[in-house]
Amino acid sequence: LLDEMADLRRTVALQRDEIARLKGGSVALSIPLGLMSGRPVPPKSDAERVADLERKAERIADEQRGMIADIKSLTKSEKSK
Repeated sequence: LLDEMADLRRTVALQRDEIARLKGGSVALSIPLGLMSGRPVPPKSDAERVADLERKAERIADEQRGMIADIKSLTKSEKSK
């Protein structure tokens, strides 16, 4: 019964997207299939969580390096004025 319900929800979502596309509107946000099926999403392992945190830390570090470079270039341009 839950599988049938999930299939019906997917069909309705696809039909909504198609109607929006035909009308020229934006497509509705999609819901991850794991959430639509009514089944619980399996928890991540410790290694997966650590890898996620490492990727996040690297993105933050890259962003900070970019901000520092922007600040340095701004201060150089102000000094040259």
